[in-house]
Amino acid sequence: MLKFLFKLMVFVLVGAILGFYGQQVTANSKDNLLLPLSLFALPVIFSQDEKITSDLSSEFSSGSGRKLMEILSFFGDGGFHIFLLGSLYFHPDTYTRETARLAFKSWVRAGIYTGILKFSFGRARPDQDRKGFFGPGFKYDSFPSGHTSAAFSLATALGGRYREMKGFFYTVATLVGLSRVALRRHYPSDVLVGALIGYFAGKQILNESNSKRSDFTIFPTSRGLGVCLSIR
Repeated sequence: MLKFLFKLMVFVLVGAILGFYGQQVTANSKDNLLLPLSLFALPVIFSQDEKITSDLSSEFSSGSGRKLMEILSFFGDGGFHIFLLGSLYFHPDTYTRETARLAFKSWVRAGIYTGILKFSFGRARPDQDRKGFFGPGFKYDSFPSGHTSAAFSLATALGGRYREMKGFFYTVATLVGLSRVALRRHYPSDVLVGALIGYFAGKQILNESNSKRSDFTIFPTSRGLGVCLSIR
């Protein structure tokens, strides 16, 4: 009974956090559907976490399969992300540098939210001896997936700036999440919540950037015409 009540509390807390988080995003119709559908799917996935993780990890338990998952997981590593963002930031093109700045802000924001949840819930990883949630602490940090939230935050920010490559970015982010389950580092529900956090972090940063509007005003002066630039 206590175990059931604790799981129910986790669903309520995650739903409340993501619900509040999603409301901070200027969402289109697709975003309005994404959050409730994901929250509806969360308890279903949560109930099948152990089975999905076991089945998926067994599919990639061989040497070549596991190596592939390790390579995919690398694309969710913080070191790789810093290298990628640094390369973009020092690019001579102004648009690319601005993209790197926005992607970095998205990445940091997703990391902060993910870190708070990891500490608060204290869920053991699939490859650890204990199972379940153990409350605040640093020993257990499976929920949510940091690799996945980071990958989706970058995919959203980069995809918003380079729309023709959006499908590629989200495919890579999805494969990162898949690899974390296959390597028994996370449960599917960890990955789902991590993906939502990363997605909405990227959306927040892009919306904040787009909310800044520039207006030109042309007005007469004693020497001809003047131009006023206002940014809001």
